[in-house]
Amino acid sequence: MNWGPRALRPACCTQHLLELIGFTSDLLTRHGIVHWLDYGTLLGAVREGQLIPWDGDADFSILQRDEHAVLALDEEFAAAGHYVERPGLWRGHRGVIRIRYSKVNRGHLDLFMWQLHDGMLQPLEGSEEAWPGMASRVTFPERFITPLGEVPLNGRSFPAPKSVEEFLREHRYGPGWETPAPPVKSVKYYPRSFDIADTTPEIESLFERIASYEQRLAQVASEARGLHSRAGELWAKSGLPISPDPRRVAAVLAQSPGESPTATVEGFARSVALLEQAIEEFEHPSASLAIRRAGRRLRRVGEVLVARAQRRPHRAAFPFGVDTG
Repeated sequence: MNWGPRALRPACCTQHLLELIGFTSDLLTRHGIVHWLDYGTLLGAVREGQLIPWDGDADFSILQRDEHAVLALDEEFAAAGHYVERPGLWRGHRGVIRIRYSKVNRGHLDLFMWQLHDGMLQPLEGSEEAWPGMASRVTFPERFITPLGEVPLNGRSFPAPKSVEEFLREHRYGPGWETPAPPVKSVKYYPRSFDIADTTPEIESLFERIASYEQRLAQVASEARGLHSRAGELWAKSGLPISPDPRRVAAVLAQSPGESPTATVEGFARSVALLEQAIEEFEHPSASLAIRRAGRRLRRVGEVLVARAQRRPHRAAFPFGVDTG
């Protein structure tokens, strides 16, 4: 349900997210914990005054120094029927506290934690979690949250960075933040050298192909495996290729209008080719794919056994980043 205007979030899920947002904000405010809307939730609030219709979760940010204060509210969340997942217990992220609507309902709100260093806010997980093309800009000055401003969301005001349009432009989604874009599920497909300010029509076209192929990959993977779990879980369990066939990359580059593609265009072309190859392997399974899947299953079993032997939790690492609109 995270794939654009034709696949909207059900009304019941919207209501659950709004309940969770309101309850969490009220609880944090009551305990004096600084927090603000962020990422896709902030984007929807500023751009449309409501949650982005195809966004599947909600996003707040807090200061890392308040992590223990938030976790101490576990019982108050539980009394309202919600469920707190501590950092590191989901997808391996130590910089995010996840508040689920309930133990059985996986609708959730993520609290991203930020550290303050010399007047700058930095994410615990590092810049790799940034919106594609914004990795160098995810860190932002303290002035945006001292003091905080407010933005309306579905008829109610919530804390938000002040100078919010500048914040969205310079530290989240770039100059095109006002225009809805295809949702991107993973930052792994985007060259680290890519800066969104340098976007060209050629790069934009490749960007849209990647978003479209991610959707298609999730669909064919679900059909092939008979599952309805998250695309990230499907990818991690599937045993898909790590690098694309060079001939596919060459074919994508051949469609490029430029005579000499840049390193950034080549990086995008590799990602397009990789997704094409992955989709084809799901649609036409081969013996090599079965072997890779079996190898990865054995490796996961080994990781679990080692983790148990060392008496520590096993944390599966998924390559999927921040959901946005």
